[in-house]
Amino acid sequence: MQDDTGDSPAQGPKPDSTARYTEAELSRIAREAVHQQPDARLDKELARLGLVDDPDATREPATPPVAADADFERLRTEYESLRAELGRSMMLVRVLIAVLGVLAIVVVVLLVR
Repeated sequence: MQDDTGDSPAQGPKPDSTARYTEAELSRIAREAVHQQPDARLDKELARLGLVDDPDATREPATPPVAADADFERLRTEYESLRAELGRSMMLVRVLIAVLGVLAIVVVVLLVR
């Protein structure tokens, strides 16, 4: 007896007539992508299907921008100056705690007398 329910389980979903690539082409592109550099055709197709947000956002730039070195140096010097300022602030807090401790001892001595 034959199953009259329509599509058989062996048949997959029918390809979209508006698709730019067939399933076989997409499969071939995907296999190639595993072994080669990223394929712009696959990225565009995945973006069209809504599977990725921005295909360009996932790629690393080929060479880092030249300004990155200057920014890094500026941030490093700013970090070092902030670190030195934090050290001075910590020293000031320690001195103030010591002064408050001495004053507390003086107040206790004067109240006991």
